Amino acid sequence: MSTETTAASRYVTVNDLRLHYVDWGNEGATPMVLLHGLRAYGHWFDELATVVRDRYWVLALDQRGRGESDRAKDGNYTREAYSKILGDNAAQFFGI
Repeated sequence: MSTETTAASRYVTVNDLRLHYVDWGNEGATPMVLLHGLRAYGHWFDELATVVRDRYWVLALDQRGRGESDRAKDGNYTREAYSKILGDNAAQFFGI
């Protein structure tokens, strides 16, 4: 299986943090938002995105302090801090 991807790096600013996410395209398809665990980053999903991107609009966030996203100025890396980034509406966060 090929793991070649054509992904775009995108950025959004939330609560003074510049956050990076990976967008594998297929806008208009059903969105699939992928969230990694600790010590990971959005590109962990490259292989999965390659498999499903024909059916889904695949987006993967680099959580605060991970990948290409800014580090948390307050040093808070709790689950609560991560979940506040997306809030109640992941669609608005990603502009979908």
